Amino acid sequence: MKTFLRGCSIAVFIFISGCSTSPEWRKNAIFATPLQPSLQQEVILARIEQILASRSLTEDEYAQLLYERGVLYDSLGLRALARNDFSMALSMRPDMLEIFNFLGIYFTQAANYDAAYEAFDSVLELDPTYNNARFNRGIALYYGGRLKLAQDDLQAFYQVDPNDPIRSLWLYLVEKEIDSDSAKKQLKQRYLKANKTGQWGWNIVEFI
Repeated sequence: MKTFLRGCSIAVFIFISGCSTSPEWRKNAIFATPLQPSLQQEVILARIEQILASRSLTEDEYAQLLYERGVLYDSLGLRALARNDFSMALSMRPDMLEIFNFLGIYFTQAANYDAAYEAFDSVLELDPTYNNARFNRGIALYYGGRLKLAQDDLQAFYQVDPNDPIRSLWLYLVEKEIDSDSAKKQLKQRYLKANKTGQWGWNIVEFI
């Protein structure tokens, strides 16, 4: 029972943290139908439509607006429309890192892990310092069962900010699948080294 509660606590914390702090994990993923747009979203969408129809944009500007509209569609649960905008934007600007990152997330959620790896690889080839893509690739590798590679990515992501409990907990989840006893020891060491001020997530680590 204690192990079950522990696992539930970690899962809940990571879900909440992902929704509030990690734009690469979309909080609307569970909805099967589109969400109702707020007035602000409707205004933004209408404004984007106006600008796109004006034909006064450079190709780069047009691609950027398509990306912005795609993000808005995604936030409303309109993923087919979002993917269409992302695809058109990439045809104009093949170096848009944010789009590859979004596509990697979509592929991960669809359990199309090979395509997800390729998308995140594309981001990191263009910009090796894009840490969110490394984090997302690590998660994709974890769900795809490639634990050692996932550990490498999540270890690198953890090193960027050792005081962030979400990084430490994701790393723990992967390491636990490799060696449970060692994972607990490593987690304890990270906990002792971290500056835990104002980071309530470390309370979950204490429970583990």
